[in-house]
Amino acid sequence: MEVMMSFTKALGVECNYCHMSNFDEPTPRIQIARFMMAEFWQGLVKTDGSAVGCNDCHQGHSRPLAVLPFPKRPERRPEPQPAKKPNG
Repeated sequence: MEVMMSFTKALGVECNYCHMSNFDEPTPRIQIARFMMAEFWQGLVKTDGSAVGCNDCHQGHSRPLAVLPFPKRPERRPEPQPAKKPNG
């Protein structure tokens, strides 16, 4: 419930913005939120090194702001590379 409350605050919406009468039904907006959490902003960091969250881009609006509040675009943390096996 705490996560859901942070979504409603960050996006400036009520629960029914994403959820219909059946809260378990995966609506398009729920699918977008899941994508954003799992694939998009995971690993993004601000210039100060802290993690990016919903409110950093949305700031109380259902659509992200056109001008983001970052001195420069957030960057992805480098993915750890698998260790190479020695030849031979």
